[in-house]
Amino acid sequence: MSTVKELSSITVPVTHYRSYNNITEEAVSFTVYQENEWLKAVPALSTEDRLATGLPEELHFLYINYCIAAGNNMEEETLTVIKKIILELEVQELI
Repeated sequence: MSTVKELSSITVPVTHYRSYNNITEEAVSFTVYQENEWLKAVPALSTEDRLATGLPEELHFLYINYCIAAGNNMEEETLTVIKKIILELEVQELI
């Protein structure tokens, strides 16, 4: 039986693509959950802001032995966000 537990709420910088090739980096809060060995990070963004970042509604990833072993979105920008989330979780000693 799998159980989902909330690990933390964290904030990391995420690239936003605005109009006229304007690219900014803004702080985005995520609620991070763990279900068995899988992690899930849910961004606290409006649909419009989420689309500006290119993030999915939820990031699911598998982090084993200091490696991202799998994920629901492994595009470069999203992978960068996952790495920032992992670093913050490591600083908080949650993984």
